[in-house]
Amino acid sequence: MARRKKSSPLEDFLELVAMLPWWAGVVLARIPYVLFRRWAQSVPVTAFQPGSVATSAVRFAGATLAG
Repeated sequence: MARRKKSSPLEDFLELVAMLPWWAGVVLARIPYVLFRRWAQSVPVTAFQPGSVATSAVRFAGATLAG
């Protein structure tokens, strides 16, 4: 009997989604779309407080990557 090659959690998840009806895959695809769309919205530039520069830099980097 042939051994099955180890798969990553992502591959396991994709196999699970492939077993679902097509509309369930569409619903599951909308979730990250909505999250990334919200995250990629432009962040208004405000005056930086001395302790908030790192937080703003992370927010800008995340919005750039999501966009």
